[in-house]
Amino acid sequence: MALVQTTTQAIRHELVGLGGVVERNWYLVKRYIWWELAFFLWTAANTLTIVFIAEGVGLSAEAEELAERVGILDRGRLLALEPAGELRQRYGGDTLEEAFFAATGRSFEEEEAEVAV
Repeated sequence: MALVQTTTQAIRHELVGLGGVVERNWYLVKRYIWWELAFFLWTAANTLTIVFIAEGVGLSAEAEELAERVGILDRGRLLALEPAGELRQRYGGDTLEEAFFAATGRSFEEEEAEVAV
């Protein structure tokens, strides 16, 4: 009888401890869920910004007229930040796309192959 009572007490003790862990985790989730939500919204906004910028690249003639300076980013590095005309002149391209490929040293085909991988 004593062994059954000891085992029951041990199980009860473990369940009380488990309840404390669950309760602590619930309070942490409630505390940090808003930070997680804020980070998710920030990430989504930045992703949409990049997508909308990429969608607008096809309108580069209009963008050149509206933008004071244009930046060339390559894998997270800022290679150049100048007016569009100076970028085209510096890299010897007729369009900003040609200037981008000249600045990065890659071709359109290499970019397509890299995206496909």
